[in-house]
Amino acid sequence: MAKIKTSPFIDGISGKACQHSEYSYRTNKKTGAVYSYRLCNPSEGGSSADQVAARSLFSQAAQAAAAVCKATSSDTPATNYTKQVAYRAQFNNQHKCGSFYPFVLKKEYAALVAAQG
Repeated sequence: MAKIKTSPFIDGISGKACQHSEYSYRTNKKTGAVYSYRLCNPSEGGSSADQVAARSLFSQAAQAAAAVCKATSSDTPATNYTKQVAYRAQFNNQHKCGSFYPFVLKKEYAALVAAQG
């Protein structure tokens, strides 16, 4: 992945240069970093058992992260809201992840992986 430094006149760059381009660009809104990436060798075959298990685990983490992000203080089991408050404090003290949801998703996925073994 390449890091790109732009002039201060360009706020950010995202998307593809053209529809035929293999390269895409993304700007992290919190840190201002611009990244380029390329999608290589997409899979054309069926999924293996390991891939299905990994997708299932990621799906569980995504559902848990969404529940944490949507939690309010008036929820009856306040566990998700308590996690949200703790994650928000951790998120505000870091500068690597630019959005709250991916930060929570990373934490929830790590917790699920640790719980599995």
